[in-house]
Amino acid sequence: MKQNIIREKDLITNHWSGGTTTQLAIFPHDAEYEKRNFIFRLSTALVTDEESTFTKLPEVFRLLMVLDGELEINHKDKYSKTLKKFDIDKFKGEWETTSKGKIRDFNLMTTGKAVAELKSIILGKTEKREVSLFKYFNIIAYYAYKGDFSIIANNKKNLIEQGDIILFYKENINEQIKITALTDCEIIVSKILTDDTFK
Repeated sequence: MKQNIIREKDLITNHWSGGTTTQLAIFPHDAEYEKRNFIFRLSTALVTDEESTFTKLPEVFRLLMVLDGELEINHKDKYSKTLKKFDIDKFKGEWETTSKGKIRDFNLMTTGKAVAELKSIILGKTEKREVSLFKYFNIIAYYAYKGDFSIIANNKKNLIEQGDIILFYKENINEQIKITALTDCEIIVSKILTDDTFK
């Protein structure tokens, strides 16, 4: 399998009307969010306004996870719900969406036939986790939201520090990785399946 580590120091944070946003990863790697030519995009956002209106993103499917704070999200003529830490909402980008609450969140966007899942892993210091990658997905990303951890993959140990993200890309076979928490950790795991991954 291939892997790519993106360090926090190399990430770019931009301002938007309701706060700031940081792109963690985009695929293909030369895609541009503004052109909407990505298969998937991972980002975090800090919402500093009490009330926000989401940018409409036609043909984009969104997964939003609250990292800190509490969010009341409303999709006009669809539904409303309250999201607390690590809760997830899945919705279409073309929906008319507004929210209330100052939060930090994690966003996973996909286009086309790509499908995705999002989850959190909480590990105490020195706790270990062995994971089988690629059972149903062909790209897996681990984002160190809080804390530091090591990952052994391809017989190589990588140190992932708070704010870093590591992505694994399937080539031919399933792979095992071993995660060891070096501090108390909150890790966000993104899983993406797309037939276009290696085209």
